[in-house]
Amino acid sequence: IENMAIAASALGYNARTEPFPESGNDNFIARVVLSEAAPREEPLYPFIFSRCTNRKPYKIDPLTDKQRDDLLSATKEAGEGTLCFLEDRNKLEDVARFLSLGERFLFENIGLHKFFFSHINWSSSEEWVRRSGLYIDTLELPSEARKGFRLLKHWGLLRVLNKIAGVSKKVAEENAKTYTSSAAFGAIVVKSFNPKDFIAV
Repeated sequence: IENMAIAASALGYNARTEPFPESGNDNFIARVVLSEAAPREEPLYPFIFSRCTNRKPYKIDPLTDKQRDDLLSATKEAGEGTLCFLEDRNKLEDVARFLSLGERFLFENIGLHKFFFSHINWSSSEEWVRRSGLYIDTLELPSEARKGFRLLKHWGLLRVLNKIAGVSKKVAEENAKTYTSSAAFGAIVVKSFNPKDFIAV
């Protein structure tokens, strides 16, 4: 929705978003209605084509006052939700361990496991053809982990490895280390569980 709004403005359209336009249809998230307008300068428009998810470990240098203020001001401009920072190293490690449970569940639940591996693209050609999912290179797996990762898509083998080697626990532990390789955690907090609030945030 954000990309469409930015691109529409840059290309000479107004984009009006109507969240959940059909009552009772939770899968119809939004309708975007375009109307002609004068093109506007949109500084974020060029970045639509280069933005990506960065899963590399970050620097643990503390945020500067300017960095923190810039991030806080960006959320204030949007007008939705409250941005909170966690910068205490001990608490970061606690939260990282909690977050890494997601990966442990992923490798211990057959439904989650099947869903995840059905979205992996194993080569650049597959990534280009499918144009969706997770390209294996973007997971930033260590070289040793990458060699065995393809084997983990076999649920029967994974169950055995979990029992004899605790693979799911080790994956979670490694991801927790990556999560703590950062200056801070940020969370946008909303006042309600209204789906429209989550879209706005």
